Amino acid sequence: MEIIRRSDYACRILRAAYRANGDYLSISTISEEEKIPYAFARNIQHVLLQIGYVKTRRGARGGLALNIDPAEVSMLDLMRALEVDINLAPCAGSSDVCENSDDCGFNRVWRAATGLLERYFASLSLKDVIEGKVDVPVNDFGFAAIEAPSTSCGEFAGCCGSAVLVAEDLVASENGEG
Repeated sequence: MEIIRRSDYACRILRAAYRANGDYLSISTISEEEKIPYAFARNIQHVLLQIGYVKTRRGARGGLALNIDPAEVSMLDLMRALEVDINLAPCAGSSDVCENSDDCGFNRVWRAATGLLERYFASLSLKDVIEGKVDVPVNDFGFAAIEAPSTSCGEFAGCCGSAVLVAEDLVASENGEG
């Protein structure tokens, strides 16, 4: 799974629209504030309009505004609307990709991990992610949260407020510490 730049920029545009509290923002303002190339932002605006996540208005006070309730839209909904492939491996999404997928232990692991990601993304509302109210679970696998940047860095695809996970127990066991 990879959050491509287009999807990251779409998240940032939605964040800017959310923060505008219903006011219309010009795409040039969003582009500048969110450090998104203007031409790219215009293109993504059209995608977000097509999937119904934003509405637009022409004129001097025009621009875009949210057309959804971000509390009702999960990150999984958003990722699917943006056509983000959540599968960790091509064979996790379709048994047609590999003739061995039905009998492959790796395929079962990729499908299980994809299922975990889908459930996790389904549990997060767009509103909670934008407002930074997302706790990254610490679990039996040793995943722990690392503080995410408070603003977009503009370079790393997928950084729009998301947390980064590290497998501390795995690293410790590989170093003979666990």
